[in-house]
Amino acid sequence: MVCQTSRHQHQKNFHFYWRGCHSAASHKMACIQDLSVGNWVETTKSFTSDDLKLYAKLSSDSNPLHIDQKYAKATQFGQCIVHGMLINGLLSGLVGTKLPGYGSVYISQDVKFPSPLFVNEEVTARIEINKIRRSFVYITLTCTAKQRNKVG
Repeated sequence: MVCQTSRHQHQKNFHFYWRGCHSAASHKMACIQDLSVGNWVETTKSFTSDDLKLYAKLSSDSNPLHIDQKYAKATQFGQCIVHGMLINGLLSGLVGTKLPGYGSVYISQDVKFPSPLFVNEEVTARIEINKIRRSFVYITLTCTAKQRNKVG
């Protein structure tokens, strides 16, 4: 799984540059003045073996720990685990389409993977605004594997 900082074991901090209220016909952007500390969104998903194979092909990360059940069974995890960057993609999707939304650009990110996410295991990714300063939005992200009630 994902999301840990030295400050708080279950959170990760990001910040983004926010360009403002520009909008195309089909992509309305939120204005920074419409955002508030405490705003949050979340999404829940599970990744299948087919998802991992497609990601492995697209990213060239064909580590058998992710895509070969026989290999993975002999490891400390006992089964295939989801690519960490695939999980991180859930957070990126929330940031780029929901909160802050269209037009946001990553400035920095610190990622650690303290616990694995297994194939077909449900994970909830959540982001929350914790500070807004000028055109920068600072958010905290968490990921939770519901079946194990484990936060990483």
